[in-house]
Amino acid sequence: MSLRSWIKGIGRVLNRCIPKREDQILFESNSDYCDNSRALYDYMQAAGYGEHYRFVWCVSDVRRPPAGLSGAELVSFRSRRGFLRYFLTMARSGHVVFSHYAPPFVNPKGQQVLNLWHGTPLKTLKGHVPPASLFSALLSPSDLFDPILAESFGAAPEQLVQCGYPRNDLLFHPKDSLARLGIDPAGWKKVLLWMPTFRRPADGSYQDGAATSTGLPLIETPALLEELNARLTELGLYLMIKLHPGQDLSGVKLVELSSIRMLTNRELDEAGVELYRLVGAADGLLTDYSSIYFDYLLLNHPMIFLIDDIDGYQENRGFTVADPLSLMPGEKVRAAEELYQALGRLARGEDAWEGERARVNGLVNRFTDDQSARRTAERFFPEGRSGHFGQQEAETK
Repeated sequence: MSLRSWIKGIGRVLNRCIPKREDQILFESNSDYCDNSRALYDYMQAAGYGEHYRFVWCVSDVRRPPAGLSGAELVSFRSRRGFLRYFLTMARSGHVVFSHYAPPFVNPKGQQVLNLWHGTPLKTLKGHVPPASLFSALLSPSDLFDPILAESFGAAPEQLVQCGYPRNDLLFHPKDSLARLGIDPAGWKKVLLWMPTFRRPADGSYQDGAATSTGLPLIETPALLEELNARLTELGLYLMIKLHPGQDLSGVKLVELSSIRMLTNRELDEAGVELYRLVGAADGLLTDYSSIYFDYLLLNHPMIFLIDDIDGYQENRGFTVADPLSLMPGEKVRAAEELYQALGRLARGEDAWEGERARVNGLVNRFTDDQSARRTAERFFPEGRSGHFGQQEAETK
């Protein structure tokens, strides 16, 4: 047993010895205050759960709280000074909610530990997930993915719960996301979003695909990016490119062209834009093997899949299903010219994939409404309901 494993084991034993506050919930996400954890927390705040529960957020730096986060105590395990306070606060919490990494020393034998995760996995997860011994329950989107998630996390069937992902509620309520970024959709036939998955993480720990000078697959050079911009301009399309936060962007120059804008998490945070509200504002999606498209199916908008490196990706990372192409209901392109042709059809309103989107959506999303946060809160925190969900939910959406 390594020293780290020994310390973690001792920490979990100490956790069990500390009396719990059943009215205290600790939240975690990566980066701070985002994804499913944020969506669930925001809903619970608006729906009156704060009358019964005390909220705590685990963040990177308590001196720099995330924009928009209020109504919660902040703790951090990333500094020596704050670690003891974090540990005592976490260990006293009767409930822990996370969407990425299990906070250190949580113990589901004495706490309700809810793993919301952050996406339906088309690509394999083995080696990239917290083990099932660190949580009580794991959200699953549908029957199709129950066994996939069980195998990926080593979870028992009874740990899997289907409520829908809380962040998906935001897809139906984009609000003023485009305006906050200075984008006027009236000037374009369609505003599209490209969200590629990452091929090489920033820490360089592994590589699922080739590094490119643009940080993008297929459109791998500045010259190709300029060509794509020219084609988009001709078609009257505007393309937002949201780069994956895990992608290694060293040596990549973020550009803004006449019909293309590259976005990062930091830029969205500074504009006060939640990612899934922005996704909901897009008229179409370009992606590849990212879980984003399973969520985007809820809107039934067109999608284009860039799969030029699918064979290499299969060899390096692999997929959770034998035939990933059967779950990709949209045009599949392997070359730049194929992409331009697909964009032309999209600009003209040609859509031959609506039936396929409905079929796949029925397989991967059990729930197709904007009530996933409500279902999750009611399932795991039933004693905190205020009885005023409808009104308060309408106000926050």
